[in-house]
Amino acid sequence: MRSLGMRGKRTGARVALSVSGGPKGVYAGWNHLVNLVMFEGRRYLVDVGFGGNGPTAPLELRDGNVMQWGSTGDEVRLLWKGIGEFESPEEKCWVLEHRREGGEWEEVYCFTEVEFTEADVGVMNWKTARDLRGSFFNHIIICMRTEMEGEDVVGTVVLRDGVVKRVVRGESQTIRVCKSEVDRWEALEEHFGIVLGVQERNGIKGMVTELKGKPEDE
Repeated sequence: MRSLGMRGKRTGARVALSVSGGPKGVYAGWNHLVNLVMFEGRRYLVDVGFGGNGPTAPLELRDGNVMQWGSTGDEVRLLWKGIGEFESPEEKCWVLEHRREGGEWEEVYCFTEVEFTEADVGVMNWKTARDLRGSFFNHIIICMRTEMEGEDVVGTVVLRDGVVKRVVRGESQTIRVCKSEVDRWEALEEHFGIVLGVQERNGIKGMVTELKGKPEDE
């Protein structure tokens, strides 16, 4: 983006615990990273790595800004407000929310506009990787890609632990249930184009996330 003449910076985001099944209105610490980009005098949230309820296009930083989620009936919006954990009533931040078609708004994550340095990112990564109990990344396997029709985003394909689901325009379908690591390797290659090498395949051995059943074809 900078090579195209845009001014950009990265900042940390706190993911809402409700995203992974926790209580509503409560946030984790800095465990996600977003880009903030200035273009033609306006500031935008640019986030391509969050998941199925994150933005599918740049979202202008404007209080109450609502954007359609891909070519579906879902929506995302930004609010400038405080969160329940702030002690100071005047403290505010940007809160990203997502709403499925016909549903209620649900918090996704919140962020400020403070630029994060390489050292800040290092601290975030250390906590995320080393906190075996407090970081869900250490006990949940998750992989996601957007489902496209032409140039339009219409849904997602998500692997969570051993289950692969496709959600298109609100319709959910389970397309594979993996019982072993062999099954999961095949699912990653078939549905996400990810091919793991021998060292990568062996890296999960002995961890709580390892699938220890027999392959589907046995």
